Amino acid sequence: MLLARSFLTPIVALCVYFWTPLDEHNWVLSAGLGVTATVIVIPYAFWKVGRIRGAVHPLGEALAVLSLLVSLVIVGFAGSYYSIALRSDGFPAIHTRLDALYFTVVTLGTVGYGDIAPVTQSARALVTFQILVNLSLIATLIRVLGRVAAESRNLRMRA
Repeated sequence: MLLARSFLTPIVALCVYFWTPLDEHNWVLSAGLGVTATVIVIPYAFWKVGRIRGAVHPLGEALAVLSLLVSLVIVGFAGSYYSIALRSDGFPAIHTRLDALYFTVVTLGTVGYGDIAPVTQSARALVTFQILVNLSLIATLIRVLGRVAAESRNLRMRA
C-alpha cells in the first residue's frame, strides 16, 4: 500500500495542478496553490516523523512522505511560476502549465537548460528561493526521514 501511495501521490498532484482552473482570471488561485503547497511542506514533514517512527514499515512510510513532499514542492513552484507568467513578463518563455512544470523540474534537478529564464526581479527572487528550498529543505528532509526510518527499522529488528 505504501509503495502504491508513493507512486500515486505525484500523479494526483499533477492532476490537481492541470485540472485546477488556472488562467488570467484565476491567477490568485495559481499563486495561492503555489504558496500553500510550498508552506505546507515543513510542518507536514515534522508531523510525519512521529508516524514514521511508529510505522510497521518505516522505510516505506518515509518514501511515501518524501513522495508527497517533493510533489508539493514541484506543484507549488510550478503554480507560482505559471501565475507570474500570466500576470507579468517575469517568465516570457512560460506559456503553458507544462512550461512551468518543466521549468520547475529542470530547476529542481539543477540542470538549467537555459531555454526558460526569469527576467524580472520578482521571478528571479522566486527561483532563488526554490533553489534554496531544493538544496536545504529537500536534502535535510531526506536525511531526517531516512534516519528516522532506519532507526525505527533497527529498533524493530532488535526487539
